[in-house]
Amino acid sequence: MKYKTTKKAVMAGYGTIYAIGYCNLQHLLYFSNPVAYTVNQYGWACDIYDMGGGVAITTGYAPIGVNIEYDLIYSFDCQAADIIYDYTIPYDEKPFKIKRLLRRFCH
Repeated sequence: MKYKTTKKAVMAGYGTIYAIGYCNLQHLLYFSNPVAYTVNQYGWACDIYDMGGGVAITTGYAPIGVNIEYDLIYSFDCQAADIIYDYTIPYDEKPFKIKRLLRRFCH
């Protein structure tokens, strides 16, 4: 279950924060659960995914952090989609492959 937090708390709690637009990493984050979310005057703003080691990914309508080139995001998300929709890979192996790809994305 995720908790409500503030932009200020997220900025203070993580050393590296990547800002990703809404649904741009839906396949790469398929097996991950957000730890928190933020709101603004319009409602929900973004979800925060803790990647460990002081790294967070925020995704939503108003994400927090450093923007990443869309081409890089698209490339990693397509690789994750290929893993998810490859039915020759057993389902219980897919989370491990996606997590490995997610670690590469964060570095």
